[in-house]
Amino acid sequence: MVLVLFLCVIGFSQTEDMKVRVKVRRANVREQPNIEGETIAVVRRGTILQADGKEGEWYLVRLSLKLEGYAFPGYIHESVVEVVGAEIPQPEIKIPKKRSGEKPRKFGAGLIIGASFPSGDNYNSGVNFNAHVSYRFIEEFTLELSVQRFEMGVEGRLGRLSRGDLTIIPIQLSIQRRFPLQPKTFAYFTGGIDYYLNDFALGDTSFSRVETVKNTLGFHVGSSIEYFLIENLALKLEIKVCFQSPDGSWSYVDPVTGPESGQFDNVKLDTVLFGIGVTYHF
Repeated sequence: MVLVLFLCVIGFSQTEDMKVRVKVRRANVREQPNIEGETIAVVRRGTILQADGKEGEWYLVRLSLKLEGYAFPGYIHESVVEVVGAEIPQPEIKIPKKRSGEKPRKFGAGLIIGASFPSGDNYNSGVNFNAHVSYRFIEEFTLELSVQRFEMGVEGRLGRLSRGDLTIIPIQLSIQRRFPLQPKTFAYFTGGIDYYLNDFALGDTSFSRVETVKNTLGFHVGSSIEYFLIENLALKLEIKVCFQSPDGSWSYVDPVTGPESGQFDNVKLDTVLFGIGVTYHF
């Protein structure tokens, strides 16, 4: 990578001082000079880019990463920019293929493992497992379907659930907004709806008491970061805040008065899910 960047910088220095200015609200800079090329950056109206050549209808421009102190090349279409410097000659250097590949990857699948942190003081944290599939239907937006599973220990409070173990399986449909940070790093903001499968097991069943937590709808918000380790495999760091307030019920047989029953209304099970895993894009 260092050698590639060094060669690109040398190639840049051998051309004239040429610039183009973005004339649309948002423009994509792509890895290759075609519409199927992977988007490596999004630039706004008025941005001035150093141009080092032209290939067909595409200008070869350089993008600066201020934190890293170097520039990397990309292509932008002539319809979204205007020339503000010298006339652009044909490029004198050949841009190497980056790790992210020529063709856009629309599908993904992955696994995540992490921890769950309930908001209530009578619940304990546990381990979280997540399997997900995704589809990038347009450049900046992705749909993701995930199935998670986590458990939480219940301490038991008067008027609330008794001591026991609660297993929660959220089925989540998310829409994600995608932001490129660097050529191999992307951030996502996530939101969506959930269906929660809840299963509560009492810790003490000696009194023939039964307690249930109903399945319910909910929602979540969150964010994640992906870093591509190799061409198609990305390391993923994710955090989600899940909201659900299911109803529940209890019943038991009193030896004197007979059967007794009642309801738990709006059991608060808001939970923060944190995890790390991998996603394969294809």
